Amino acid sequence: MIKLENQIKNTKNSEDDDSLLKLEVQNLKELLRLKDLNNELLEIHYSLLERLVKLYKKEGRIIEPEIEALLERTRHIFERYSRTYHQPTGNRSNYLPKRQQNP
Repeated sequence: MIKLENQIKNTKNSEDDDSLLKLEVQNLKELLRLKDLNNELLEIHYSLLERLVKLYKKEGRIIEPEIEALLERTRHIFERYSRTYHQPTGNRSNYLPKRQQNP
């Protein structure tokens, strides 16, 4: 995140910043369109876009509502995917049938 922050600070032209943001929005939209939810690329581009938005807000820039909505939608997809396809972690004995004890 520090490298990304320095890159944004060192960029002299704000249009370059905006093009980076637009590129990440485009990448995330395209990955969502493919509907491959078990995709590391989706998570990577979501994370990058989320970091960019945080940095922009920190600098006092205005973020378009469409970008905020895209992040929120993707966050909900991740939550739904993780509940549907991933088993809870924890003590394995919780998932095994209990042994009956002989009286």
